[in-house]
Amino acid sequence: MRRLLHICAAMALVAVSGCSGGDDGGNGTAPSAAVTNEVTVTRVVAVTNVVTVTVTNLVDETLPRIPSARGTAPYAISSATLDPARLAALLSGCGARVMECSAGSVALVEASERTVASLRSGSVVSVHSLFPRDKVAANAGGRVSIVPLSSIDVKRIAEAVVEAGGKVIGVVESGRPEVRAELPYGAVRKLAGRGDVRRIERDEK
Repeated sequence: MRRLLHICAAMALVAVSGCSGGDDGGNGTAPSAAVTNEVTVTRVVAVTNVVTVTVTNLVDETLPRIPSARGTAPYAISSATLDPARLAALLSGCGARVMECSAGSVALVEASERTVASLRSGSVVSVHSLFPRDKVAANAGGRVSIVPLSSIDVKRIAEAVVEAGGKVIGVVESGRPEVRAELPYGAVRKLAGRGDVRRIERDEK
């Protein structure tokens, strides 16, 4: 299935190269929210059959407020100089889990705060933080498909759906994991703020 990640938002865009250390084993904690150094820019970083990244407002923002149980969150990481294989190898070596990597050298990864900090210590890749608005497909609400960051997050997301006043319709833990649910529209962004949520789409099934 063709996957399209559309990021059109205020995100962190920081030039980096290599990393200064490995992952912290998922012990990262979410920092307090902060927005600084806003620059109004429109730039298409990459458009491929896997990932589309459009940066409109470049801001220095933090991790989503609720990281996964492992202290991780999803990020889009791009490089203008590394081919996809070298980019994936670099990110894996720094402790990030590469979920997708496009022909245009844009990778979707799971990473901890410490891994991201180590990546931001050099000058070869750009790190784009994903926030709730980046994870929600257009018109997602009511009956939705919640794509977890990892299959091991399915149970926790299903519990979060119920806590948010929603109803779990079905759960898939293998293949392409997902939680199909009925969610109040007001709860969609709240669920998208979780670090263990990769994407929320309309449920077309």
